[in-house]
Amino acid sequence: MMFVRLVTAAALGPNDLVSDASGRPLQVCRVVIEKEESVRRIAFFVAVFPEEAEVTLRSLAAVLAKEPLGTTGAIVRESAEGRLGVEIDREEESGALGVAAAAAVMHAALSWDESRLIRVSVNEHSFAIAARYSDQGWTARETASDAI
Repeated sequence: MMFVRLVTAAALGPNDLVSDASGRPLQVCRVVIEKEESVRRIAFFVAVFPEEAEVTLRSLAAVLAKEPLGTTGAIVRESAEGRLGVEIDREEESGALGVAAAAAVMHAALSWDESRLIRVSVNEHSFAIAARYSDQGWTARETASDAI
């Protein structure tokens, strides 16, 4: 199980809206994952106007450089009840499960998705994640896909 802490509050602040290299407005949600002794930061970017030209990981380089060192950048490509599609750099794929866990918590908390399991695709990898809130905060764990 992973403990996931949302850094972005439900109410957007001025630091939660950024622009990529082409000037496209993006919402950013910052998430911290704590598993055993390790901590990982992920910045999820969502296009404010997704019907416009597609946001790319390359167009986010300057924005991501302003995040804490080592932050993984992720673009939310699909968002619907019970599922989420995310793109990350291929070099970051070894941490796809952590990105999926963070994405599921972000989706459950900020989109009010109350699905028992959230199917998260990270590039070509797919995970069924149970995101839960308790008095200790958010937790996420991978669950067998046939449990959906």
